[in-house]
Amino acid sequence: HIVQILQDRGFLVLNPVKYSALACNKYDSAVLFKKGNIPQPNFTLMTKDILYDEDQYNEAMREVYPDWDDKDPDKNEDFTFVMKILDGHGGTGVALIDGKRIYAVLQLIFAINPEQQILLQKKEEADGGDIRVHVLTLRDKQVILGAMKRIKLGGDFRSNVSLGAKAEPVKLTPEQEQIALRTAQL
Repeated sequence: HIVQILQDRGFLVLNPVKYSALACNKYDSAVLFKKGNIPQPNFTLMTKDILYDEDQYNEAMREVYPDWDDKDPDKNEDFTFVMKILDGHGGTGVALIDGKRIYAVLQLIFAINPEQQILLQKKEEADGGDIRVHVLTLRDKQVILGAMKRIKLGGDFRSNVSLGAKAEPVKLTPEQEQIALRTAQL
């Protein structure tokens, strides 16, 4: 709110409010990236209404894993989902859950907060962390300021520095540079 006031009064704001708001919503960001052909794991939005409508639920699960079996939950045990609240930061509100147990966990979440929305993503294998790229946009030009690889925590799948993970400089490939610049343009 304060940043919006400053922005409205003509102060230079490096991260305009509308873009910060978009970046803070993991589902809206994923939809934007999909439209822009930015590579990312398969995903879907889960709500209480979707969970309790069998057809919508199974359709949503097939968006993440096309081989989702709506007849035999045991066959979905090998599917691993990354479950995220839409506005979490620093690794909070993120969990891994297998396809056999996901329904019960979602029931628990929606029993606690029926209005909660959850982003479900396919768990993609990585090489022990992820890459973060810092891009500065000046009018219509994007400049990569730096990049780091976040190394996941021992025994955890998350790689958030705020949780104790380590970061190291990384040299981006030309493809990674292009993805970062296209993402900033979006």
